[in-house]
Amino acid sequence: MMLLASVSDAKLMPVVPNDSYLVVNAQSSYVRSNAKWIIDRLVRDYESWMDAAVKKRLDEMLEERPGLCIGVYEPSHVLVSGEPVRDLIFWSGPLVSMAQMVIASIPVMTDGDWFVLVITICGTFLAETTGSLPAWACEKWACRRGTHSTFVLTRGNGSPHAILILGNGRSLNLEDLAVASRTHHGQSDKITRACLGVLSMLWILLLVSAAGVASGAIYLLAVGGLGMLHCIFVVGSRRRPSAFGVHLEYRGVVGDITVMGALLQCEERYPAVGKALLPISFPGKLLPDEVTQWEALEVGARTAAEAQADAETTEEDCAVESWTAYARSLQAG
Repeated sequence: MMLLASVSDAKLMPVVPNDSYLVVNAQSSYVRSNAKWIIDRLVRDYESWMDAAVKKRLDEMLEERPGLCIGVYEPSHVLVSGEPVRDLIFWSGPLVSMAQMVIASIPVMTDGDWFVLVITICGTFLAETTGSLPAWACEKWACRRGTHSTFVLTRGNGSPHAILILGNGRSLNLEDLAVASRTHHGQSDKITRACLGVLSMLWILLLVSAAGVASGAIYLLAVGGLGMLHCIFVVGSRRRPSAFGVHLEYRGVVGDITVMGALLQCEERYPAVGKALLPISFPGKLLPDEVTQWEALEVGARTAAEAQADAETTEEDCAVESWTAYARSLQAG
């Protein structure tokens, strides 16, 4: 894989199928097909990290009839987006490496054979060096940060789940992140290709050297088997969003046994969000009473916006009048 990347596009992160999940921008109603690993893992693992209130509401709905449950989250005001939290899965890596070293040290203590230990040390060094390439972070979080846009993550029509992430100026731009292609920087790509080419050659030399082991092969097999089992464990483990640099705080839940009911409730509480999801769940024409309900929500939202604008204008006028009166009192004095 590294050798292929070194002579092709120098990409390290795997590309997921374009039709796996959808990213919806609530303000523009644009829908992006996700092709990035981080968003794929966020939605895939959602049932393991969803808030207890969301799970409770979903269970209540499933007892009657499956509908739509929208979990509402907001980016953390404390943790920085794009900087992952090191969880137990992360720390399992050094522990497994230590266990591999212990296994590889057995031939040294029993037969004085250092070959297995040297191979293990070299393999660990190459693995750590490969994982520390800056291109990994560039590809994982290849998006703008500090966005105020609100996004919805969903599997599409028929899914009982949707994840609403409110924009507060501290979020990753998930619309950017969902796009499969990334901007290439010529110099960094050349450096990445060169590093991958060198590492590939070193890995090949290591494999050739390991194939020539005369004694202690069982220990080398145990070291490799432990590493493969750990990789399977890490890939299959369910992790929280913070492990991927997406720090979310629970803010509420919107759910109904009918998808239309859930979208209407969502639109009432979070204007423009329900309307952005409407074409996904209902690509055809709406019923007359449904059209009436949506029009009523639009009128209510417009009225509320006008009232808020009038209130802000009144506050500004009052402030100007108070300052004018204060200035006149100073002149009179």
